[in-house]
Amino acid sequence: MADFFGFDLLLRTVQSSITNDAEVIVILVHWFLTKNSNFRAIGIGDDRTLTDQETGSELLPDGWNGSHEKYTIRYVSNKNLYILIGTSCENMFLINLLNVKTNKVSNIAVNPTEVVKAHQGTVRDMIPSASDLINRFQKELIDPVFTGNSKEGATQTEETKNDNKNSNDLRMPSRPQRNYPYPNPNFGDPLRDVGRGDLMPGGFGGGMLFDPTGPRRIGPGVPNSPGIRFDPFAPPGFRNNPDNDHFRPPRGNDWDDNMFM
Repeated sequence: MADFFGFDLLLRTVQSSITNDAEVIVILVHWFLTKNSNFRAIGIGDDRTLTDQETGSELLPDGWNGSHEKYTIRYVSNKNLYILIGTSCENMFLINLLNVKTNKVSNIAVNPTEVVKAHQGTVRDMIPSASDLINRFQKELIDPVFTGNSKEGATQTEETKNDNKNSNDLRMPSRPQRNYPYPNPNFGDPLRDVGRGDLMPGGFGGGMLFDPTGPRRIGPGVPNSPGIRFDPFAPPGFRNNPDNDHFRPPRGNDWDDNMFM
């Protein structure tokens, strides 16, 4: 059960000036702000300037219900200025709380005829659902602008985005797909493209350049080849002596046909 200590004393100072149900709600909001959130009233109106001489009071300021339709009360808490605005609109009473420093605004809507049952007596005589109503004041009116809950939510969303961004930056970039101008040698003549990798990096065909991110090319007779080119012994399907990579020497008396250059 909520503790409404101090409400009766506040009510006595303004009870004779109550004119409608909405004003009973304003009294309850004011009591809750001054008792639980260290708010102090410094006057009425929407002036956004604050001086060091304004210390505030736990009492409602003079003229707080002068219009009987719109209620604007200025508060100070921890040297920050807040403005409470209550407006009657058809069957609803709309309450806004503005944090002048951060420009954060919270709001709550209450139906006075359903909530307020009397203009005198104890708080539970006047507002039977007072405990539920002050819980709404805390969550919907005070927390978003006073305790910074809404700011914490935005900070967590931003940190999550930054974490996702940082994790993406750590990923290795995917290798771009290459458009080769030559047909894949696996489906044609494999000897035609041998050595093309040395002449045109990125092209098909074997080469002496080792590309650690490229596909593995297993050379004939070399199991688990890391991908370097292996000069085949013979065209596919033939396993003869290694190619000696020579041209026949000119014929003459000083040359042996079996010698190599």
